[in-house]
Parts: sequence; C-alpha cells; structure tokens
Amino acid sequence: METARNYFLFILILCLISCNQDRFKIGQFPEEPVNLQLINSAWDDINSDIPFVSHTVPLVFSTNRANPQTKDFNLILSYVDFNWDKSDGILTVNSSTTLFNENFESFREMVRRTESPVNEKGPYSFVDSAPDKILLFSREVEGVYSIFFRT
Repeated sequence: METARNYFLFILILCLISCNQDRFKIGQFPEEPVNLQLINSAWDDINSDIPFVSHTVPLVFSTNRANPQTKDFNLILSYVDFNWDKSDGILTVNSSTTLFNENFESFREMVRRTESPVNEKGPYSFVDSAPDKILLFSREVEGVYSIFFRT
C-alpha cells in the first residue's frame, strides 16, 4: 500500500512539473502579416508606426475615418497589446485595454495637435525619452508634403 501511494505521489509531482514548462521562451513575430481587426475601419488607414515593441505599444497612423466628406487625413493614436504565449508559441495582437496614465494622455494630446484642415500623413517615427517627445509626420501644403514635428 505504501509503495502504491509513493508511486502515485511521484507520478502526480512529475505531471505537475512537466505541465508548467515554457516550451517557447523567446517570442517571435509570425511570417504572415497579422490583421489588426479591432483597429481597422472601412476608411483608409495608412502609414502606421510602432517605434518599439513591448507588451503595450502606441500605434499612430493616418486615417480619413473622422472626415468622410472631405477625406482629409489626420493622425490618430491607438494602443495595441502584444502577447506571446510561452506554452503554445502563439503571438496575439489586440487593442489595448490598458488604463491611460498621464504619460499616455500627453502623447495622445501631441497626436491631436497635428490635426489641421489639410492632410497629415505618417507618422515616420517618434522619440519618447521622458520628458522630451518628438512626433515626425508630413503635412500637405499647396500640394507638396513636407516634414513637420510636434513636441
């Protein structure tokens, strides 16, 4: 009886240890593009930029979704969560549910300040090294796009 109990205990411990192992310790981006369905719209969403990849990232892109009559492009900001499942090796990308803190809101306000009555496209990238933030984008002025920045 004692031997059967020890054998059962050994098997139980072995099962618990083996079930908790991470088979995929290093995250990888898939070869195939991932559709960001939660962010996409029926309007033209173009020129996205993610300056770095971590769990939650700011995704800035040009869109004419706010101006369907004029089709004027403006920059908007959305936050995206990247999650790597260490046991299954699957990357998931979702719209972030992170509560916005002061840092996020100041960046959102910087993106809002790029809006004008003409087209804004880009962004090309931005630097976020507190307290300095720089957002690069292009704006159409008399039919020519020029690079602008916001801080």
